[in-house]
Amino acid sequence: WRANRLSNMFSTRQTFLRTLSLLRRNNSTLVIAEHNNEALSPITLNTITAASKLGGDVSCLVFGNQCSKVAEEVSKVSGVSKVLLADNAVFQGFLPEAVTPLILATQKQFSFT
Repeated sequence: WRANRLSNMFSTRQTFLRTLSLLRRNNSTLVIAEHNNEALSPITLNTITAASKLGGDVSCLVFGNQCSKVAEEVSKVSGVSKVLLADNAVFQGFLPEAVTPLILATQKQFSFT
């Protein structure tokens, strides 16, 4: 009885660790870049560092008007695996009415965890 119980506990632990390992590999985090269309805000770098510690891929969404320099800057940051750029005049001023549909569509397309 005792040996059987230990075997079951060991098997349950192995299953748990395998599941945890799979979840870590499938984790993905979306960081929304804070910027002024010219340069990245330092707080975004802190956010990317924190997201990297969660494990998995870190993607960064850059949206704005004429903000390609910011996207290029983000692409050079250690820990960022993908940069998503939405450069359009509709994002001038970063109004929630314009930004919210973009963020929802991004989440729907990529299923960030």
